[in-house]
Amino acid sequence: MKSQLVAQRAMLSLGASILVYLSSVGCGPPEARTPNPLRSVDEGRALKLIARAFSAEGIQPTAPRWVSLSGNTKVRLDVGAEGRKLGVVYLTASDVHELGDNPLAKRSSTGSELIVRAGEGPDDGLRAVILYASDYVYDDNVGDDREASAITAENKLDRDVRDFIVIARKNHWP
Repeated sequence: MKSQLVAQRAMLSLGASILVYLSSVGCGPPEARTPNPLRSVDEGRALKLIARAFSAEGIQPTAPRWVSLSGNTKVRLDVGAEGRKLGVVYLTASDVHELGDNPLAKRSSTGSELIVRAGEGPDDGLRAVILYASDYVYDDNVGDDREASAITAENKLDRDVRDFIVIARKNHWP
């Protein structure tokens, strides 16, 4: 009788172990998801945000124009400052491609610091911040699967433009 009880307990224990094993086999880590596709803030939207940031800082934005920057680089100054030698260059993927092997085409930093280039030739004294569209990205997803929202990307763009203006004022750039 005692041996029968021991055998029954052993069978129950074995059965429980098999059940635990079988239930844990299906509970592995979830499959890795592919990252959400990201897109840059559209150039038209970015230029409106940049102009708005200039206006909020008391600077009248001006229309785009071509300028010469250090390193013999011709780029479009997307938003300039009325009566000042300041401006913003917003480089899209297409702009970067057109720059070819120009050093501006290769973003050497991590995206956290601002790149400011000086003007040369007829644009001597100009200071332009170079903003890369690839630094201002978001995904189109909604809900809990969102990785980066458009609001976050736009706020980062606004903050970077305002930081450039603060730097310009601190350094007394014309």
